[in-house]
Amino acid sequence: MDNNYSANRILVSNPNAIQEAKIIVQNGGTIVYPTDTLYGFGVDATNEKAINNLNHIKKRTGPISVLINNLEMAFAISKLSPKQKKMVAEKLQGSNTVIVPLKTGFVHP
Repeated sequence: MDNNYSANRILVSNPNAIQEAKIIVQNGGTIVYPTDTLYGFGVDATNEKAINNLNHIKKRTGPISVLINNLEMAFAISKLSPKQKKMVAEKLQGSNTVIVPLKTGFVHP
């Protein structure tokens, strides 16, 4: 894999920051973003090139976190029973994180 990466800085003060980051991810690129304790890498989990690039950057393969923007999407891609879905919906009313198994094929292997 090629080690020639280009980097662009998108300032949080830029009113188009989210749109610019979205375009990068949609085109198979990688973004780096701050979390509450460190920085995270963001890629399109359904894009083989993006996942391979992430693995190359991190020098490992393995499980990845997938961020979901709403319960409907989470329920559509996860392996949850109706009872589990109800429990997840209740837990996510606060500031909680829930880790659930995904259906096969959603995230590129």
